[in-house]
This record gives sequence, structure tokens and C-alpha cells, in this order.
Amino acid sequence: MTMPRDSAPSRRVRANGDGTVYQRKDGRWEAVGYVLAPGNTRKRVRVYGTTRKDALAKLTEKIAASNRGLPVPSAQGSLAAYLTYWLEAVAVHQLHETTHTLYTT
Repeated sequence: MTMPRDSAPSRRVRANGDGTVYQRKDGRWEAVGYVLAPGNTRKRVRVYGTTRKDALAKLTEKIAASNRGLPVPSAQGSLAAYLTYWLEAVAVHQLHETTHTLYTT
């Protein structure tokens, strides 16, 4: 008969969308999560750190930028494509109308 573990350390379960953090075989810490990519898609990003806290901080920063509407840069896209996306999707909500018109021209 198995006995329940009373002294097992409780582990905090990360919420859905928070990503995951683990230690690699080479000793570095890796944090993985999903962020906004161009075209309203999600992209899985990986960040690395020397400590667990460092890797988690980097991932949290990327997810926070994604939540503000800034997509992760894409290697396939050009600067012109990104700026067009930014003007139509991000800047229109954050800038005054006259500033947005000026940037568009």
C-alpha cells in the first residue's frame, strides 16, 4: 500500500500562457513561451539565462511586449512590411490622429 506524501514540496503551477522554464543539460536555464507574431499569429520564442530568475524575467519581458501589441520580429519580413503592419495595427491605437497621418505620409 502506498502512503501519501506529506512532506513533498508543493510546486507552483504556472498559468496557461505563462510559458515554461527549465534547466538545460549544459547548465543554462531556458524559458519558452508564445508571443504575438506578424499576421495575428502566435510564435514560440525561447530565451536563455544563467539563472532561473534571469530566464523568467526575459520571457516575462517578451510576453509583456507582446501583450502591448508589439509583434516579435520575423526573419522573413522586410522593414517596409513591418512598418506597414505597425502603422495599421499598433500606431493607430497609440498615436494622435495628426501624428498617425504624418507618419503614414
